[in-house]
Amino acid sequence: MNAPLSAAEQARLAALADIVEPAAIGWWPPAPGWLLVALLALLLAVRGMQQFRRHWQRNRYRRLALRRLRPLESAGAALPAQQLLSEALLVLRDCALAMPAAASRPADRAAWSAFLQARLPARYPFLPEALLHDAAYWPPARVAREDALAVLRFVRSWVEHHAPPA
Repeated sequence: MNAPLSAAEQARLAALADIVEPAAIGWWPPAPGWLLVALLALLLAVRGMQQFRRHWQRNRYRRLALRRLRPLESAGAALPAQQLLSEALLVLRDCALAMPAAASRPADRAAWSAFLQARLPARYPFLPEALLHDAAYWPPARVAREDALAVLRFVRSWVEHHAPPA
């Protein structure tokens, strides 16, 4: 146990002042390093927004083609097979010709097939060349609904997954 304090010790203890804490350090103004970090973050955010806007504008033709394909897919059973095939091929042609920085326009069938095939990823090796080139000119009785739907599926996959020219 502790012994009781003497009168002198109690007087000295009473004379002690409480510890005074300094005022808290404010957040403003920040240190110069934080201003540089904020400026760098702002520049990176502006650059990211510019990249996103450029990407959005470059893919506008794709969004328009997909918007044109939606009614064809929803009304595919109601449209005649020849009309469905022709409309799908028009969307494909318009999408391919609207790609940004397309260096040259395909002039003949072989060049058109090479143009389409070159932009397909490896996982989409199927290119229905006979349907793409000749089926639009077949008589309506010859065009099967399965052929028209196959072309429509190909056009959708090409629009969604093709690689634009570098």
